[in-house]
This record gives sequence, C-alpha cells and structure tokens, in this order.
Amino acid sequence: MVLGSISLIISSLSNALLPRYLANLYFGKDEKGDSGGKKGSKVVSNDFDLKKLFLLVITGGMASFLRTTFLTKAEARVIARVRRRLFEQLLHAPMEYLDSLSGGGPSSCNNMLVEETANMGKICMTISSLVRSTVSCVYNAYSVVTLSPRLCGYSLIVAPVSAAGIGILLKFKEKARARQRGMIASAAAFAEERLSNISAVKMNGREFDDSNAYGSMQDNAAELDTQVAIADGLFFGGIFWMTSASLAAIIWKGRTEVAEGRLSSKGLTRFIGSTFLLGLGISGVGQSRSKLESQLVSAERLYKIFSSSSKLDTGSANTKEKDQEILVKWGQETALKVEDISFSYGNGTNETFVLKDVSFELPPGKIVALVGKNGSGKSTLVSLLAGLYEPKQGNISITMDGKCINSCDMNNAYMSVVQQEATASLFGMSVMENIRYSKPDATEEEVRAAARAANCELFIEGLDGGYSYNIGRGGCRISGGQRQRICLARALLTDPKILVLDEPASQLDSEGGDAFEDAVVACRESNKSLLWITHKPASLKLVDSILVLEDGRIVESGDFSTLRKKKDSALSRLMPAL
Repeated sequence: MVLGSISLIISSLSNALLPRYLANLYFGKDEKGDSGGKKGSKVVSNDFDLKKLFLLVITGGMASFLRTTFLTKAEARVIARVRRRLFEQLLHAPMEYLDSLSGGGPSSCNNMLVEETANMGKICMTISSLVRSTVSCVYNAYSVVTLSPRLCGYSLIVAPVSAAGIGILLKFKEKARARQRGMIASAAAFAEERLSNISAVKMNGREFDDSNAYGSMQDNAAELDTQVAIADGLFFGGIFWMTSASLAAIIWKGRTEVAEGRLSSKGLTRFIGSTFLLGLGISGVGQSRSKLESQLVSAERLYKIFSSSSKLDTGSANTKEKDQEILVKWGQETALKVEDISFSYGNGTNETFVLKDVSFELPPGKIVALVGKNGSGKSTLVSLLAGLYEPKQGNISITMDGKCINSCDMNNAYMSVVQQEATASLFGMSVMENIRYSKPDATEEEVRAAARAANCELFIEGLDGGYSYNIGRGGCRISGGQRQRICLARALLTDPKILVLDEPASQLDSEGGDAFEDAVVACRESNKSLLWITHKPASLKLVDSILVLEDGRIVESGDFSTLRKKKDSALSRLMPAL
C-alpha cells in the first residue's frame, strides 16, 4: 500500500508535467517565456530537453505500472480478508439476523460475498484514480489560467457548448441501453423460470410455445441491439466531432493570441496540452466520484453487518466443548424438555405468534410423534429445537440424570435434527463427505456404521464409485428417499442422545420407510429419544405417545390406542382414516 501510494504521487506529477516538457522539446526556451514573445524570437533547444522528457516518460510509465500493480495486489488481499470475515460472520449469525438482511436468503448473502465485497474492495484503486485526476485538474487549470487568461476565458465559453452536446448524446445512449438491459433481464428471468420448472413445461406440452416466446424476446433484444449500436455510434462520433470542433476553435483563437504577441507558440502548445489533460482530469474525477459513491454504499452495508455481528454471542464453540465434557460426566439418561415456548418470525403479537405456550417432555428412550396440519407450526418447532431460532418466550432445555445442562444451544453434542427439506442439507460432494459433515473427524468405519444404521449402505454401494460418488448440489443425482436416508445417516453419525426427524415419510419410498423403522428400533435399543414429525397414520403405531399441534398449540396428547378410541379427538379429526 505504501509503495502504491508513492507510485501514485510520482505518476500524478509526471502526468501533470508532461505538457511543459513536450513544449520545451519542440520549441526550446523562448527569450520571452511562455506567455508572450516576438515573431522570430530566438529558440534554444538541446538534447538535454529530450533527455528530461525521456526520463519523465519512463518514470511516469514505471510509476503507473507500480501504482496499478501494488494497489491491485492490496485490493485483492483486502477483498479476500473481507470475504473470509464476512463468510465467518454469516455462518455464526442467528437465523433471525440473516432473515433481517436485505433480500434475505442465500442469494442475498451470496450477492454480498461476491458483488458487495468486490465493489467495496475497489475503493483503493478508485481513490488513487481520483487523486491522480484531481492533481491533473488542479495543475493544468493553474497552467491554462497563468499562460493566457484571455484564451482560458474563451475556452470556458466553448467547453460548455461541447459538453451540452455530449450530454444529450449520452442521455440518448443510456436510454437505449436501459431498454436493452430490461429486455435481457426479462428474457433471462423467463428462461430461468422455465428451466427450473422444466418438468411442468414438459408435462403440459409447452416446449414449443415457451421456445417461441423466448425466441420473440431474443428478436426484440436484437432490434434493441441495433438501436444501441446506433446510439453508441452517435455518441462516440459526437464526442469526436465536439472535441475536434472545440479544439479547432481554441487553436484558431490561440493563433490570434500568438500573432498579436500575447502568447508564444510554445505557450500555445502548452496551453493546448494542458487543456486536453484538464478535460481528461475532469472526466476522471466525475467517473471516480460516481464509482466511489457506489463503493462507499457497499462499504457501509458491510460495516453494518460487521458491527452488528460483532455484538452477537460467539461463545457457542466453548459451550459445545463444555457440553461434551458434561456428557461424559453425567451418564446416559438424557431428556428434552420444552416449557411454555412462544415464537413469531416478526415482532410478535398474539395474532402473529406461530407457536403459543407449547410445552412437552421427551423422556429418555421414548418415541414421541408430533402431528398436525400444514402450517400448524411443526417445522417452526423443529427449527427451534435445532437452535436456528430462539423462542420469544419460554425455554428449551436438555437434562441428564435430571440435571439441566444447557438451553439447547449446541444440539450437536446431544441432539441431531433432520429437517424436512433434505435437499437444503446436502452439498455437491461425495456421499462420504456428506455423511461425515456432522463429524469431520469420523473414521470411514464410523461413517459406514451410520449408513448401516440408516439402512442406506446397500444403495450407496450400488452407486458409481460407492461412497466417493458425488451426489450433486442438493443431492440432485439421487432420489428423494435416498437423500433423506443420507441425512439420517449424518444425524446418527454423532451418536446423539436425542433424534428429531421432520417429515421423514414425505420423501421416503417403501425401502426408505423400512429404513426409518430400523432407525426407530435402533433408538430403542440404544436408549435414544426420538421426536418424529409425521403425516402417516400407520407410523403412529410405532410410537409411545402422540402430540397433536393445532394453530401453534399442543391441543392433545396421549398414546395411540387411547386417542384412537376418542371419536371427537383432535387426532381423529386430523386423520379420519384411523
């Protein structure tokens, strides 16, 4: 950064001094100086001026090279550090905080990691360009004023006329490009939507219709491309015409100044060169200012994230280590206790609470089913149990031998959760790496044992490459039941005392259903507690008790035989087939 700054200063000075040395090389040293002289004044020129110009050009070029190299290198390091820190902050941030970010969801976070950080990281180069352009503006403005105030005043009359014409052409060009960007965005959104829902397109036989619609969009885009090409041609042609006309007008007026003895030929050359560099400097200042505003907005957004995330509790890793130590110390009787929890995704009023005063206990070694209609709050409860969100009211705790050891902060030491969306839990890597994700230091034999417990080892060995087979992003290369069973194997790998399965039957085929029944047996044999969220009436025969969730409340609980006999029970209304 220091070397880049020194190179920036040298580069800026070299750029500002160039017109003076060019004039000295061609005209030498007039006896009357730059601002005036008589016709036929003596000119003294020697090789020393050429050597000074050569040294200036070499020095300026090398300084520009070093400036760009060092500042770009510093920029890359800054971006890498910011991205590393931002990714760490996002991974450790609570779900509620992530939901509050603009846009929300992984796409918004990915945009911050890629676009916002890259934009913010370019501040160094933008500031260097701004400094260089500012130095050029100041020095060359001083030069044109001191060389010929009269010619400078004439330039101030010509320049706004030229700038106004260029502005009109620029506005026309930007409007054409805006229409083009809108059409391209519409076509891209149309294509993305159809390709992401390709099965619906094929099942409804709309391939040709959608293909023709996309083709029409491309035809319109091609027409807009022609308009943009014409607008670009007019813009760049207009710039050439306007600048050439302005320069010719200034030279014509400058010739008059030279003829009348108010300005020397050398001074006119310097004036023209300085005017040219002044125009470039003003343009550079404007562009740098526009870029800097956008980059400062990105920097402000990232600063808010860092400042907000720094206030969050980052002691979870220490908590987990303590929990694991207590696990060894306190024996095997582990229970889950939920006490009067209420939760809402917003600020929370009585009308917006998703869960309301929910209380239940999952004893050691017991299998409990949680049932309810869609939207009753089952998946939200699982998210709370997984520690993704904290309840607005109440408490979730884990007890061992009757003693409360934590508030369900670090579930991995005691409890594993398999959520409904299995695709969101799998990554584009091998089966072995996906199962081992919950326990990175697990041996291959431990992974295989977890796969056997989830009854998925047979289909894994049938894959091309077995455990090294890459299942694709979100497990797109395997079936829904296979995805769910791999998630189950990942959960069992940590040997949890409590297991929570959200809607496992919704994506399991018949073989997957058998695998889950095997998991139920494994939980009983190893004295594990299991909370099973299911929609299948037949599965209720396997559990010890049933909880019925309705509109965010536990409205009924009991064993299967007792609730089945009640004709007016909430379970009978939910599952009439019973």
